[in-house]
Amino acid sequence: MKKLIFIVSLVLIFLSTTSLASEKISEVDALKKQLDRVYDLAASQPLIKNQADLTFYQAIDYPEFPLNAFSNEHVRQDFIESIRFSEKGLAGFNSETLTTLSYADAYKLLSLFGQSYLAEHIVSPEVATNKSTVIKPYLSNAEYPILAQVRAIDNLDKSDTDRLAAFKAFYQNTLTPSLQEADCSERAHNDTMAVLDAFYLINFYSDDKVMAEQHLACFNAFASHFPDSKYLSIVAEGVYKSLLSSRQLSQAENLQQLYPKMNVGELPKIKSLSINGPSVYRIDSDEKTLVQRAFTFKTEPEVIVIAHPYCHFCQFMIKDINADKVLKAFFKQHSRWLADENYLDHVDALMSWNKEYPMARLDIAYLKQDFTQLDNWGTPTIYFLVDGKVVDKIVGWPQQGQKELLNKKIKNHFPGFKG
Repeated sequence: MKKLIFIVSLVLIFLSTTSLASEKISEVDALKKQLDRVYDLAASQPLIKNQADLTFYQAIDYPEFPLNAFSNEHVRQDFIESIRFSEKGLAGFNSETLTTLSYADAYKLLSLFGQSYLAEHIVSPEVATNKSTVIKPYLSNAEYPILAQVRAIDNLDKSDTDRLAAFKAFYQNTLTPSLQEADCSERAHNDTMAVLDAFYLINFYSDDKVMAEQHLACFNAFASHFPDSKYLSIVAEGVYKSLLSSRQLSQAENLQQLYPKMNVGELPKIKSLSINGPSVYRIDSDEKTLVQRAFTFKTEPEVIVIAHPYCHFCQFMIKDINADKVLKAFFKQHSRWLADENYLDHVDALMSWNKEYPMARLDIAYLKQDFTQLDNWGTPTIYFLVDGKVVDKIVGWPQQGQKELLNKKIKNHFPGFKG
Protein backbone atom coordinates (compact mmCIF):
# COMPACT_ATOMS: atom_id res chain seq x y z
CA MET A 1 0.00 0.00 0.00
CA LYS A 2 1.26 3.42 -0.83
CA LYS A 3 2.60 5.28 2.14
CA LEU A 4 1.06 8.75 2.32
CA ILE A 5 2.69 11.55 4.20
CA PHE A 6 0.26 14.11 5.58
CA ILE A 7 1.23 17.67 6.37
CA VAL A 8 0.48 18.52 9.98
CA SER A 9 1.50 21.71 11.75
CA LEU A 10 4.43 21.16 14.06
CA VAL A 11 2.79 23.21 16.76
CA LEU A 12 0.38 20.35 17.49
CA ILE A 13 3.27 18.71 19.31
CA PHE A 14 3.12 21.52 21.83
CA LEU A 15 -0.61 21.13 22.26
CA SER A 16 -0.34 17.41 23.07
CA THR A 17 0.97 18.26 26.54
CA THR A 18 -2.08 18.86 28.72
CA SER A 19 -0.28 19.62 31.96
CA LEU A 20 0.95 23.07 30.95
CA ALA A 21 0.19 26.02 33.20
CA SER A 22 -2.35 28.49 31.89
CA GLU A 23 0.36 31.09 31.28
CA LYS A 24 2.39 28.56 29.31
CA ILE A 25 -0.67 27.53 27.30
CA SER A 26 -1.28 31.12 26.29
CA GLU A 27 2.31 31.39 25.05
CA VAL A 28 1.86 28.22 23.01
CA ASP A 29 -1.44 29.50 21.63
CA ALA A 30 0.26 32.70 20.59
CA LEU A 31 3.05 30.73 18.90
CA LYS A 32 0.50 28.50 17.19
CA LYS A 33 -1.31 31.54 15.78
CA GLN A 34 1.97 32.97 14.49
CA LEU A 35 2.98 29.70 12.85
CA ASP A 36 -0.49 29.25 11.39
CA ARG A 37 -0.17 32.65 9.74
CA VAL A 38 3.24 31.66 8.34
CA TYR A 39 1.92 28.37 6.97
CA ASP A 40 -1.19 30.07 5.57
CA LEU A 41 1.02 32.59 3.76
CA ALA A 42 3.27 29.81 2.42
CA ALA A 43 0.23 27.84 1.25
CA SER A 44 -1.09 30.85 -0.68
CA GLN A 45 2.14 31.26 -2.67
CA PRO A 46 2.81 27.82 -4.26
CA LEU A 47 2.65 27.35 -8.00
CA ILE A 48 0.47 24.24 -7.56
CA LYS A 49 -2.35 24.70 -5.04
CA ASN A 50 -5.09 22.37 -6.28
CA GLN A 51 -5.96 19.60 -8.73
CA ALA A 52 -6.59 22.04 -11.56
CA ASP A 53 -3.10 23.50 -11.16
CA LEU A 54 -1.61 20.00 -11.08
CA THR A 55 -3.46 18.97 -14.25
CA PHE A 56 -2.09 22.04 -16.02
CA TYR A 57 1.54 21.81 -14.87
CA GLN A 58 1.97 18.05 -15.21
CA ALA A 59 1.58 18.49 -18.98
CA ILE A 60 4.67 20.73 -19.19
CA ASP A 61 7.44 18.73 -20.85
CA TYR A 62 10.33 21.13 -20.28
CA PRO A 63 13.15 18.81 -19.07
CA GLU A 64 14.22 21.09 -16.21
CA PHE A 65 10.72 21.53 -14.78
CA PRO A 66 10.79 19.91 -11.29
CA LEU A 67 7.85 17.57 -12.01
CA ASN A 68 10.04 15.96 -14.67
CA ALA A 69 12.92 15.14 -12.32
CA PHE A 70 11.95 11.46 -12.07
CA SER A 71 14.10 9.19 -14.24
CA ASN A 72 11.28 6.65 -14.41
CA GLU A 73 7.94 7.74 -15.91
CA HIS A 74 6.03 5.13 -13.89
CA VAL A 75 7.40 6.53 -10.61
CA ARG A 76 6.48 10.04 -11.78
CA GLN A 77 2.94 8.90 -12.50
CA ASP A 78 2.72 7.17 -9.10
CA PHE A 79 3.72 10.42 -7.42
CA ILE A 80 1.20 12.51 -9.38
CA GLU A 81 -1.66 10.05 -8.78
CA SER A 82 -0.89 9.93 -5.05
CA ILE A 83 -1.22 13.69 -4.52
CA ARG A 84 -4.14 14.86 -2.41
CA PHE A 85 -5.25 18.44 -1.83
CA SER A 86 -7.17 20.15 0.95
CA GLU A 87 -8.57 23.68 0.99
CA LYS A 88 -5.14 24.93 2.07
CA GLY A 89 -3.16 23.12 -0.66
CA LEU A 90 -1.09 19.93 -0.64
CA ALA A 91 -2.41 17.47 1.96
CA GLY A 92 -0.71 14.19 1.10
CA PHE A 93 1.48 12.28 -1.35
CA ASN A 94 3.45 9.06 -1.70
CA SER A 95 6.75 9.90 -0.01
CA GLU A 96 8.47 6.73 -1.26
CA THR A 97 8.46 8.04 -4.83
CA LEU A 98 10.62 10.98 -3.74
CA THR A 99 13.32 8.69 -2.35
CA THR A 100 14.29 8.01 -5.97
CA LEU A 101 15.33 11.67 -6.31
CA SER A 102 18.36 13.60 -5.11
CA TYR A 103 17.76 15.98 -2.24
CA ALA A 104 18.10 18.92 -4.63
CA ASP A 105 15.42 17.57 -6.99
CA ALA A 106 13.10 16.64 -4.09
CA TYR A 107 13.51 20.15 -2.67
CA LYS A 108 12.69 21.79 -6.02
CA LEU A 109 9.72 19.49 -6.57
CA LEU A 110 8.19 20.14 -3.14
CA SER A 111 8.78 23.88 -3.63
CA LEU A 112 6.12 23.75 -6.36
CA PHE A 113 3.64 22.91 -3.60
CA GLY A 114 5.07 25.30 -0.97
CA GLN A 115 6.40 22.40 1.13
CA SER A 116 10.15 22.43 0.41
CA TYR A 117 10.93 22.01 4.12
CA LEU A 118 9.69 18.40 3.92
CA ALA A 119 12.51 17.36 1.57
CA GLU A 120 15.08 16.74 4.29
CA HIS A 121 12.62 14.42 6.10
CA ILE A 122 12.38 12.21 3.02
CA VAL A 123 15.78 12.43 1.30
CA SER A 124 18.96 12.92 3.30
CA PRO A 125 20.49 16.33 2.48
CA GLU A 126 24.19 16.82 2.09
CA VAL A 127 25.85 17.84 5.33
CA ALA A 128 28.90 20.07 5.57
CA THR A 129 32.20 18.63 6.83
CA ASN A 130 31.56 19.69 10.38
CA LYS A 131 28.37 17.52 10.29
CA SER A 132 26.29 20.30 11.80
CA THR A 133 25.33 22.55 8.88
CA VAL A 134 22.84 21.27 6.32
CA ILE A 135 23.78 22.32 2.80
CA LYS A 136 20.62 23.13 0.84
CA PRO A 137 20.52 23.61 -2.92
CA TYR A 138 18.21 26.60 -2.57
CA LEU A 139 19.17 29.26 -0.08
CA SER A 140 16.86 31.51 1.89
CA ASN A 141 16.59 35.24 1.35
CA ALA A 142 16.87 35.78 5.10
CA GLU A 143 20.28 34.06 5.27
CA TYR A 144 21.67 35.57 2.07
CA PRO A 145 20.62 39.22 1.43
CA ILE A 146 22.42 39.18 -1.95
CA LEU A 147 19.93 36.58 -3.13
CA ALA A 148 17.01 38.51 -1.68
CA GLN A 149 17.95 41.55 -3.77
CA VAL A 150 18.64 39.73 -7.01
CA ARG A 151 15.46 37.63 -6.72
CA ALA A 152 13.45 40.78 -6.06
CA ILE A 153 14.77 42.24 -9.32
CA ASP A 154 13.91 39.01 -11.15
CA ASN A 155 10.32 39.33 -9.89
CA LEU A 156 9.87 42.95 -10.96
CA ASP A 157 6.75 43.52 -13.03
CA LYS A 158 8.70 45.42 -15.68
CA SER A 159 10.07 44.90 -19.17
CA ASP A 160 13.22 42.86 -19.69
CA THR A 161 15.03 46.10 -20.58
CA ASP A 162 14.14 47.69 -17.23
CA ARG A 163 14.95 44.47 -15.38
CA LEU A 164 18.35 44.28 -17.10
CA ALA A 165 19.14 47.86 -16.07
CA ALA A 166 18.30 46.97 -12.46
CA PHE A 167 20.50 43.87 -12.65
CA LYS A 168 23.44 45.88 -13.99
CA ALA A 169 23.04 48.41 -11.17
CA PHE A 170 22.97 45.55 -8.65
CA TYR A 171 26.08 44.03 -10.24
CA GLN A 172 28.01 47.32 -10.06
CA ASN A 173 26.80 48.59 -6.70
CA THR A 174 26.33 45.41 -4.66
CA LEU A 175 27.81 42.24 -6.12
CA THR A 176 31.14 43.65 -7.30
CA PRO A 177 31.95 45.41 -3.98
CA SER A 178 30.95 42.24 -2.10
CA LEU A 179 33.34 40.13 -4.20
CA GLN A 180 36.11 42.67 -3.68
CA GLU A 181 35.75 42.14 0.07
CA ALA A 182 35.76 38.33 -0.28
CA ASP A 183 36.04 36.55 -3.61
CA CYS A 184 34.64 33.10 -4.33
CA SER A 185 37.76 31.32 -3.11
CA GLU A 186 37.34 32.87 0.35
CA ARG A 187 33.66 32.14 0.99
CA ALA A 188 31.84 29.30 2.72
CA HIS A 189 30.01 26.65 0.68
CA ASN A 190 26.48 28.08 0.84
CA ASP A 191 27.69 31.67 0.57
CA THR A 192 29.51 30.84 -2.68
CA MET A 193 26.40 29.09 -3.98
CA ALA A 194 24.42 32.26 -3.26
CA VAL A 195 26.90 34.30 -5.33
CA LEU A 196 26.74 31.74 -8.16
CA ASP A 197 22.94 31.88 -8.08
CA ALA A 198 23.12 35.68 -8.32
CA PHE A 199 25.46 35.44 -11.32
CA TYR A 200 23.10 33.00 -13.02
CA LEU A 201 20.08 35.30 -12.66
CA ILE A 202 22.02 38.31 -13.92
CA ASN A 203 23.50 36.44 -16.88
CA PHE A 204 20.11 35.04 -17.87
CA TYR A 205 19.13 38.58 -18.87
CA SER A 206 22.46 40.21 -19.70
CA ASP A 207 24.21 37.83 -22.17
CA ASP A 208 27.36 39.67 -21.04
CA LYS A 209 30.62 37.91 -21.88
CA VAL A 210 32.58 39.47 -19.00
CA MET A 211 29.91 38.56 -16.42
CA ALA A 212 29.72 35.01 -17.79
CA GLU A 213 33.49 34.71 -17.46
CA GLN A 214 33.25 35.89 -13.85
CA HIS A 215 30.49 33.33 -13.28
CA LEU A 216 32.81 30.61 -14.59
CA ALA A 217 35.75 31.87 -12.49
CA CYS A 218 33.61 31.85 -9.35
CA PHE A 219 32.44 28.33 -10.11
CA ASN A 220 36.02 27.12 -10.67
CA ALA A 221 36.95 28.52 -7.24
CA PHE A 222 33.91 26.76 -5.74
CA ALA A 223 34.85 23.45 -7.39
CA SER A 224 38.44 23.77 -6.18
CA HIS A 225 37.40 24.65 -2.62
CA PHE A 226 34.58 22.08 -2.35
CA PRO A 227 35.51 19.24 -4.75
CA ASP A 228 33.24 16.76 -2.94
CA SER A 229 30.10 18.91 -3.02
CA LYS A 230 27.08 17.01 -4.32
CA TYR A 231 25.89 20.21 -5.95
CA LEU A 232 28.77 20.70 -8.38
CA SER A 233 26.77 19.44 -11.37
CA ILE A 234 23.69 21.45 -10.37
CA VAL A 235 25.64 24.70 -10.03
CA ALA A 236 27.59 23.92 -13.21
CA GLU A 237 24.30 23.91 -15.15
CA GLY A 238 23.83 27.61 -14.41
CA VAL A 239 27.38 28.39 -15.54
CA TYR A 240 26.83 26.35 -18.70
CA LYS A 241 23.74 28.41 -19.55
CA SER A 242 25.61 31.67 -18.91
CA LEU A 243 28.33 30.57 -21.33
CA LEU A 244 25.76 29.57 -23.95
CA SER A 245 23.80 32.81 -23.71
CA SER A 246 27.00 34.88 -24.08
CA ARG A 247 28.00 32.62 -27.01
CA GLN A 248 31.16 31.21 -25.41
CA LEU A 249 30.46 27.83 -26.92
CA SER A 250 33.86 26.14 -26.60
CA GLN A 251 33.97 26.92 -22.86
CA ALA A 252 30.44 25.52 -22.51
CA GLU A 253 31.45 22.30 -24.26
CA ASN A 254 34.54 21.98 -22.03
CA LEU A 255 32.36 22.39 -18.95
CA GLN A 256 29.97 19.70 -20.20
CA GLN A 257 32.88 17.28 -20.62
CA LEU A 258 34.05 17.99 -17.06
CA TYR A 259 30.54 17.57 -15.58
CA PRO A 260 28.68 15.05 -17.77
CA LYS A 261 25.95 14.66 -15.13
CA MET A 262 24.64 18.16 -15.85
CA ASN A 263 20.98 18.09 -16.87
CA VAL A 264 21.49 19.88 -20.19
CA GLY A 265 20.93 18.98 -23.81
CA GLU A 266 23.53 18.28 -26.47
CA LEU A 267 24.77 21.17 -28.58
CA PRO A 268 24.35 20.84 -32.35
CA LYS A 269 27.03 21.75 -34.86
CA ILE A 270 27.18 25.54 -35.02
CA LYS A 271 28.47 27.82 -37.79
CA SER A 272 29.00 31.31 -36.39
CA LEU A 273 29.86 34.30 -38.56
CA SER A 274 31.03 37.84 -37.87
CA ILE A 275 27.81 39.83 -38.23
CA ASN A 276 27.20 43.36 -37.01
CA GLY A 277 23.73 43.99 -35.65
CA PRO A 278 20.88 41.55 -35.04
CA SER A 279 21.35 37.97 -36.21
CA VAL A 280 19.83 34.56 -35.66
CA TYR A 281 20.82 30.91 -35.67
CA ARG A 282 18.79 29.02 -38.25
CA ILE A 283 18.46 25.24 -38.39
CA ASP A 284 20.16 24.13 -41.60
CA SER A 285 18.56 21.77 -44.09
CA ASP A 286 20.60 18.85 -42.71
CA GLU A 287 18.76 19.33 -39.37
CA LYS A 288 22.09 18.88 -37.57
CA THR A 289 23.63 22.33 -37.89
CA LEU A 290 22.83 25.86 -36.77
CA VAL A 291 23.95 28.57 -39.20
CA GLN A 292 24.14 32.22 -38.19
CA ARG A 293 22.18 34.62 -40.44
CA ALA A 294 21.73 38.39 -40.40
CA PHE A 295 18.31 39.63 -39.27
CA THR A 296 17.12 42.81 -40.97
CA PHE A 297 13.96 44.60 -39.85
CA LYS A 298 11.57 45.26 -42.70
CA THR A 299 10.20 48.64 -43.80
CA GLU A 300 6.71 47.28 -44.46
CA PRO A 301 4.45 46.20 -41.56
CA GLU A 302 5.42 42.86 -40.05
CA VAL A 303 4.86 40.72 -36.97
CA ILE A 304 7.66 39.30 -34.83
CA VAL A 305 6.73 36.62 -32.30
CA ILE A 306 8.86 35.56 -29.33
CA ALA A 307 8.04 31.94 -28.52
CA HIS A 308 9.44 28.53 -27.60
CA PRO A 309 8.05 24.98 -27.72
CA TYR A 310 8.61 24.47 -23.98
CA CYS A 311 6.30 27.41 -23.20
CA HIS A 312 2.83 26.02 -22.50
CA PHE A 313 1.17 29.33 -23.36
CA CYS A 314 3.00 29.36 -26.70
CA GLN A 315 1.47 25.95 -27.38
CA PHE A 316 -2.00 27.39 -26.70
CA MET A 317 -1.26 30.27 -29.08
CA ILE A 318 0.16 28.29 -31.98
CA LYS A 319 -2.67 25.74 -31.85
CA ASP A 320 -5.26 28.56 -31.97
CA ILE A 321 -3.48 30.17 -34.92
CA ASN A 322 -2.98 26.87 -36.75
CA ALA A 323 -6.67 25.98 -36.39
CA ASP A 324 -7.77 29.27 -38.01
CA LYS A 325 -7.19 29.26 -41.79
CA VAL A 326 -7.15 33.06 -42.08
CA LEU A 327 -4.73 33.59 -39.19
CA LYS A 328 -2.56 30.71 -40.37
CA ALA A 329 -2.23 32.28 -43.82
CA PHE A 330 -1.58 35.73 -42.32
CA PHE A 331 1.25 34.54 -40.07
CA LYS A 332 2.81 32.55 -42.89
CA GLN A 333 3.04 35.72 -44.99
CA HIS A 334 3.73 38.46 -42.44
CA SER A 335 5.48 37.00 -39.39
CA ARG A 336 8.89 35.92 -38.18
CA TRP A 337 9.38 33.88 -35.03
CA LEU A 338 12.27 34.04 -32.56
CA ALA A 339 13.31 31.84 -29.66
CA ASP A 340 15.40 33.18 -26.78
CA GLU A 341 19.14 32.65 -27.21
CA ASN A 342 19.32 30.47 -24.09
CA TYR A 343 17.96 27.39 -25.92
CA LEU A 344 20.90 26.27 -28.06
CA ASP A 345 20.91 22.89 -26.32
CA HIS A 346 17.24 22.20 -27.08
CA VAL A 347 17.26 22.41 -30.87
CA ASP A 348 15.36 19.12 -31.18
CA ALA A 349 12.28 20.82 -29.72
CA LEU A 350 12.57 23.64 -32.27
CA MET A 351 12.90 21.17 -35.14
CA SER A 352 9.72 19.39 -34.06
CA TRP A 353 7.90 22.74 -33.80
CA ASN A 354 9.10 23.85 -37.26
CA LYS A 355 7.93 20.62 -38.87
CA GLU A 356 4.50 20.85 -37.27
CA TYR A 357 4.05 24.61 -37.80
CA PRO A 358 5.99 25.64 -40.95
CA MET A 359 4.17 29.01 -41.03
CA ALA A 360 5.79 29.79 -37.64
CA ARG A 361 9.37 28.61 -38.13
CA LEU A 362 11.47 29.44 -35.10
CA ASP A 363 14.98 30.82 -35.36
CA ILE A 364 17.18 31.40 -32.29
CA ALA A 365 18.23 34.95 -31.49
CA TYR A 366 22.03 35.18 -31.52
CA LEU A 367 22.08 37.87 -28.81
CA LYS A 368 18.79 39.42 -27.77
CA GLN A 369 20.61 42.58 -26.68
CA ASP A 370 21.19 43.27 -30.40
CA PHE A 371 17.42 43.44 -30.94
CA THR A 372 17.08 46.85 -29.32
CA GLN A 373 13.53 47.33 -30.63
CA LEU A 374 12.23 44.36 -28.60
CA ASP A 375 12.03 45.12 -24.89
CA ASN A 376 10.28 41.94 -23.69
CA TRP A 377 11.42 38.38 -24.34
CA GLY A 378 8.79 36.73 -22.19
CA THR A 379 6.95 34.02 -24.10
CA PRO A 380 4.78 34.46 -25.97
CA THR A 381 5.05 38.10 -27.05
CA ILE A 382 3.62 39.27 -30.38
CA TYR A 383 5.17 42.48 -31.73
CA PHE A 384 3.67 44.61 -34.50
CA LEU A 385 6.29 46.67 -36.34
CA VAL A 386 6.18 49.35 -39.00
CA ASP A 387 9.41 50.53 -40.64
CA GLY A 388 11.36 48.51 -38.09
CA LYS A 389 9.74 50.17 -35.07
CA VAL A 390 7.38 48.53 -32.59
CA VAL A 391 3.93 50.13 -32.75
CA ASP A 392 1.95 47.57 -30.73
CA LYS A 393 2.27 44.22 -28.96
CA ILE A 394 0.41 41.43 -27.19
CA VAL A 395 2.05 39.82 -24.17
CA GLY A 396 0.92 36.33 -23.12
CA TRP A 397 -1.75 33.94 -24.37
CA PRO A 398 -4.19 32.44 -21.84
CA GLN A 399 -5.59 28.93 -22.24
CA GLN A 400 -8.95 30.32 -23.37
CA GLY A 401 -7.12 32.28 -26.08
CA GLN A 402 -7.50 35.89 -27.20
CA LYS A 403 -8.10 35.67 -30.93
CA GLU A 404 -10.50 38.62 -30.81
CA LEU A 405 -7.73 40.90 -29.52
CA LEU A 406 -5.26 39.47 -32.04
CA ASN A 407 -7.65 40.02 -34.95
CA LYS A 408 -8.33 43.56 -33.79
CA LYS A 409 -4.66 44.49 -33.65
CA ILE A 410 -3.93 42.86 -37.01
CA LYS A 411 -6.75 44.88 -38.62
CA ASN A 412 -5.35 48.07 -37.06
CA HIS A 413 -1.92 47.56 -38.64
CA PHE A 414 -2.80 45.54 -41.75
CA PRO A 415 -5.90 47.25 -43.23
CA GLY A 416 -6.36 44.57 -45.89
CA PHE A 417 -6.74 41.78 -43.33
CA LYS A 418 -10.11 39.98 -43.53
CA GLY A 419 -10.10 38.09 -40.22
